[in-house]
Amino acid sequence: MDALTSISTRTTPQTQPTNPRQIRNAAGGHGFAVTDEVRVRRFLTLGTDGGTYYASAPALTHDTASVILTAARDRATWLTAEIVAISTTGRAPRPNPALFALAAAASLGDDDGRRAALAALPQIARTGTCYAWATPSPSTTPIGTSSPGSPTARSVNRR
Repeated sequence: MDALTSISTRTTPQTQPTNPRQIRNAAGGHGFAVTDEVRVRRFLTLGTDGGTYYASAPALTHDTASVILTAARDRATWLTAEIVAISTTGRAPRPNPALFALAAAASLGDDDGRRAALAALPQIARTGTCYAWATPSPSTTPIGTSSPGSPTARSVNRR
């Protein structure tokens, strides 16, 4: 077989990028990179519970959580605005991603970001979701809910 017959301008193998801006993906192919802002919006809208065809839920959650935590540290006010926009317009089927991100902003953000996150809490933690806020994650313990024995957690547990 002539080696030159494998050269084509019409097809590109999945293992090679078709555009220099593409990066290698989890499946071994190539795709376009997304910004951290897009990853935050995807997380708030879709969560990571089911994973993807190529990435397990734990791996996807770990990768996405690092983006959320970075946004909470560096841009807590922006993160809170995104959480409120997505949550209050009904674009997120589950509240847990928003609560996780809001807890991160309330505990890791600067003073303005923390205030914004705590002010947004009533809009995000609606009926049935307050317990998720009062049960802290080790990495994102919001101010005022430092442990399951905190006043907020105790009042939720009494109900």
